[in-house]
Amino acid sequence: MDIEVQETTIGVIVFKIEDGILFFSFTPNAIYEEDNSKRVIANLRELIGDVKIPVFVDGTNLLSMSAGARTYHTSSEGTHNIKATAILANSLMAKVTATLYMGLNKPPQPTRVFTDKQEAFAWLQQYK
Repeated sequence: MDIEVQETTIGVIVFKIEDGILFFSFTPNAIYEEDNSKRVIANLRELIGDVKIPVFVDGTNLLSMSAGARTYHTSSEGTHNIKATAILANSLMAKVTATLYMGLNKPPQPTRVFTDKQEAFAWLQQYK
């Protein structure tokens, strides 16, 4: 994929596209709500159209994620551009959130939780 997007901040999300991967991270002590989710996905769609891309989510700074945000990220609209998702969960809150997301919301695309960043990147390579 030839799309590159410079680091952009929308609400509590920081994202960029580099080397064919969409990188999501959170501002410190982020409380991620459904409206944040919708703004980020709408902005992403404006930038890349209908292209599908693998996603790396760094949950390190995540303080909480609402049920609405988790549900939106498993909806057809919220996953429209997503090929696969690797979630870095190396804090207690990130692990709890990732467990809820995987268990209750059941993302439709391949999704795995990692505690090691390099393992997450290695897994995502198959979806580029």
